[in-house]
Amino acid sequence: MASSHINSLLRLPPSLRSLLRTPQPIPILRSLSTRSTTTPPSQEEPPSPSLQSSVPSHRPPFLRRFFPTLFWTALSLLFYIPPAAFFYDHIGRPMRVGGRSMYPFLNTDYATSPSEDRVWVDLRRPSRKDSAGRETNLKRGEVVVFWSPSNPEHMAVKRIIALEGDTVETRPPYPFREETVPQGHVWVEGEHPEGARASVDSNNYGPIPVGLVVGKVKAVYWPWKKAGWVRWQDWKGSSRVREGKVLEPLELYTF
Repeated sequence: MASSHINSLLRLPPSLRSLLRTPQPIPILRSLSTRSTTTPPSQEEPPSPSLQSSVPSHRPPFLRRFFPTLFWTALSLLFYIPPAAFFYDHIGRPMRVGGRSMYPFLNTDYATSPSEDRVWVDLRRPSRKDSAGRETNLKRGEVVVFWSPSNPEHMAVKRIIALEGDTVETRPPYPFREETVPQGHVWVEGEHPEGARASVDSNNYGPIPVGLVVGKVKAVYWPWKKAGWVRWQDWKGSSRVREGKVLEPLELYTF
């Protein structure tokens, strides 16, 4: 019986006899064995740094350039804004001269053009007193910028025509024909030939305290044809002003 079985095997083709000699794994079992040896998704190793760096950024290119520029600009402003603010408040600043009160010295083209003069104002201690408390820095003829007593929220530009101790022959609507400028004050007026009808000045609100003076007009930078230093020294004075002696500081006594 065994010999007949062997003989039947010998009569098989060579390809079938080789299969019988070497058992092959079943395909289903092979796939199961392969799956059992793979790493679960939750335990996969993270990608290498080289792979991570090669992943493209989702931020647009202009944003990648914009943010560093914005950072350095903001950092620069932290250093530049305080000095600029100090310079603007205590050293000098540009200002615009509006209206006709200083015509024809400023706003020369007021009658023919709506343009307005731009001037540079020196803010460095316009008012200065000596050891006796007398004003020494303001001069007759200087063009100054000051807080207007009639409109405290605005600044005005006028010329100083009288200092403390001077006597001024006033113009209407001032209530007195003459006024002596008290200590610590100056008398300011506009340049317009029409006087009080074109200028609101000391003839309206009297002499102003020197503490209201903000700065001195030093130069005109616009329009270009008028650009240059303000030559207040060329002012010839006013026939309505009698120069007086400098007033002595008031002395207060207690009893």
